[in-house]
Amino acid sequence: NERAVRNDNAEPYYTNCVSGDTECLTIGGWKKYDELKIGDFILTLNTNTKKLEYQPILYLNLQKLNEQEMYNIKSIRQNQLITPNHKVLYDGNRKRKYQFSTPENLPFRLIIPTGGNYKPKKLKIISDDFIKLIGWIITEGHFEKDNNAIRITQAEWCNKQKFDEITRLLNKLKIKYSCLGDKRGKSIFRISAFDGRKIRKLISSKSIPRWCLNNLPQKQQQILIDTMMKGDGSVSAHSQYYSTGNKKLADEFQELCIKCNKRAIISNYKNKCGAYYIVPSVYSHTEITKKHISKIKYSGIIWCPTVENGTWVARRDNKPFITGNSSQLPVNYTSDIFEALDLQDELQTQYTGGTVLHGFVGEKLRGDGIKKIIKKIAENYHLPYFTITPTFSFCPKHGYIAGDHEY
Repeated sequence: NERAVRNDNAEPYYTNCVSGDTECLTIGGWKKYDELKIGDFILTLNTNTKKLEYQPILYLNLQKLNEQEMYNIKSIRQNQLITPNHKVLYDGNRKRKYQFSTPENLPFRLIIPTGGNYKPKKLKIISDDFIKLIGWIITEGHFEKDNNAIRITQAEWCNKQKFDEITRLLNKLKIKYSCLGDKRGKSIFRISAFDGRKIRKLISSKSIPRWCLNNLPQKQQQILIDTMMKGDGSVSAHSQYYSTGNKKLADEFQELCIKCNKRAIISNYKNKCGAYYIVPSVYSHTEITKKHISKIKYSGIIWCPTVENGTWVARRDNKPFITGNSSQLPVNYTSDIFEALDLQDELQTQYTGGTVLHGFVGEKLRGDGIKKIIKKIAENYHLPYFTITPTFSFCPKHGYIAGDHEY
């Protein structure tokens, strides 16, 4: 192999990436590639412990494509758009024995993880009852503007069971409140400004506080999901969904479900009924087959983070998935082929096939030089495939010239 040096500064198309509209779940919520920087903490899956955990971004790969081939993994629950050599994370036998493969080499039927078990490193110590109160405030609450009082609306005549549950909760927490209503009966719990001031220190708006998303144990995160479902959810014998007109809250509820090992897809019905629907599934994965994978031409940004665990939580079209991170070094990261091999050897061997490490040498190799390099790589590294590509230039006047020469 030899690589021609072109004067258009084209970058090689080998980085394992996703499309520019793919988002990443960070410690601060969902973010796009242009909102990220090296050192930001993103949610990853440790494939050994099977736990979700935050890790810092080591580096970011970013390129721009023009009518290049991409793979689209698309079903009613998935919509990935990835480069041909992207590292897809999958489970082939439902036993959470995760593997990596390029899209072309995936088996006919596979399981893509969409959630996991999250255990925070730093716990927020708070009672289960207060978590329930937060759920009711998010779904049925109102923050009075002229004072610190908080209202929770739940009509006694419409749903006495829920009304009684809130009554017992406030009494158990020893929160001072009054009940307001009309001739039909009581319908509003008005929490006193004194207690409302203390509550506002932990929740100050109708959204899920970040400490609930990052610092609660999974048991209490599930309590919050269950309470929010009582407030703004719909549960029947055959289906359940949570609805909200607030996209930020929909994103937060989806994140909560992912960390409770649930598949959660946001469906946009904003134009039809003014709401987003999220179904907290009992499953933590999506099953697809080869028929869901197709090739398309793509122009635009491709990108991918790199973290120590080799995985990250992503979503596209509001459909989450856990995928492999970029196992390729950024373009021009190093000119030392053996430094690249040291960094890539462990990552490349995780593939089930279809990956190549391309080594570019900035000069023509003479005599036994190529034999010695190949022998050294084969004896000291484990990666299955590699190429060695000397550089040459092609001059309109002089033709082939060994090495890199600007015309």
